[in-house]
Amino acid sequence: MKDRIKIIIYKYYWVGILFVAGILFGVSIIKFQIFPYQAYVYFKNINHPKLFQSYSKKEIDSFENIFSKRLLVRPTNIDSFQTILCKLVFGSELLPNSLPNEIVPIIDSNYIYLNNLNSIEQYKIELPQGFISSGYIFHPTNSINRLILYYQGHDGNFFLGKSTIAYFLDKGYTVYAFSLPLLGMNNQPIVATEKYGTIKFASNHDYFKFLPYPLSFFIAPVNIMINYSSKFNFENISMVGISGGGWATTIASALDKRINFSFPVAGSYPNLIKFIRPENNYGDYEQTIPLFMENFDYLDLYLMGSVGTKRAQIQILNLYDPCCFNGYEYQLYSNLLTSEI
Repeated sequence: MKDRIKIIIYKYYWVGILFVAGILFGVSIIKFQIFPYQAYVYFKNINHPKLFQSYSKKEIDSFENIFSKRLLVRPTNIDSFQTILCKLVFGSELLPNSLPNEIVPIIDSNYIYLNNLNSIEQYKIELPQGFISSGYIFHPTNSINRLILYYQGHDGNFFLGKSTIAYFLDKGYTVYAFSLPLLGMNNQPIVATEKYGTIKFASNHDYFKFLPYPLSFFIAPVNIMINYSSKFNFENISMVGISGGGWATTIASALDKRINFSFPVAGSYPNLIKFIRPENNYGDYEQTIPLFMENFDYLDLYLMGSVGTKRAQIQILNLYDPCCFNGYEYQLYSNLLTSEI
């Protein structure tokens, strides 16, 4: 009898352990968006009535009418709006005019077998409040004298975009690679603030709201590396980014006319569309800063990154993206933008 009781207690002990572990793992999937979070989001959204359904002409016309009234930027007034955007991002009417603090040659075994790779350099940029932005410069053996800026998203290090970097390197492009602040090779400083005390920055971008001009930490490294690139007289400069890097591509190309061609991938939707399916389209902290959204719609930024001599932007959205900015919402504004350009 005692042996039976022991067996029963033993069995339910492990059932209880597995039950608690399962709950903790499930909470971790949602909170930290670890595997299989993207699969969870995908299947959750399959039943959304608008995810895989095109919009009707009546719906598109209605949104275009609203958007046309909200659109502030026109090809004739872009310069003035770039000045306003520059003030919001940097607190100045001018883009950063500095250069990287350090550029050193390195050897990284993760990349040594890339086709057409001549050499790699690492750059370091010192930003306010003790932040450091660090990334790689990939030099091709056979160059076509064109520059690609590659900006990785919230998943982490630009190493995750190795296949994209390899593609452009093989075509003869020089590639400058960036990661979002606090991620990849970038540091995570402890910042002393007067109002909020000491803040330890980890991977959470929300804490940037306690610093002045929070968007500058995301965009300034791009402008500074473009400053550095001027010594090489590249034929043109393109920028491509994914997710948070796609968002950064939209902002950087709207600000900096030296970016000729920009390709934001799964980076943003116009403000009005964010709340159609906010679980997919709302975006991260840096995309939704109230002061920023009060002054600019993303539609304005798309135009600012597109208009000008030898400039164009192609926004890339995946219909079945398991993360964000998927579905057919692009139909609600694509024709309007094309007509404005």
